[in-house]
Amino acid sequence: MRTDDSSTLAPPSAVDARLFHDAARRYGHRWAFDIIEELRRRPMRFNDLMRAITPTPHAKSLRDSLRRLQEQGLVAHPEAGEGARYEITAAGVGLAQVVTEFATNLQHWSATHLPSSGTDGP
Repeated sequence: MRTDDSSTLAPPSAVDARLFHDAARRYGHRWAFDIIEELRRRPMRFNDLMRAITPTPHAKSLRDSLRRLQEQGLVAHPEAGEGARYEITAAGVGLAQVVTEFATNLQHWSATHLPSSGTDGP
């Protein structure tokens, strides 16, 4: 019988790892979180969105990412003619909240458990 604290920890689950990697593949495509974060602030037209993201994406990359986010139900683009704006959906807001919470927790964990590199950036 083991008496150390590690015996109380649940073993890593292959299912949990697959879920994490699946979510990262599904939602972690280039520009996805930049787009979601900008649209969380306000609905935007394509060119405004392109200017808001740094570094500036290529138009084709941004268009492809927007199309993918629309297919995933995270971004909407009501067809209202000229000046139509992209907007975040309720599902997109929910994903943004999950990602923000994860990033905050990861930052706290890193500050506690990883040696300081002497820089303020990731």
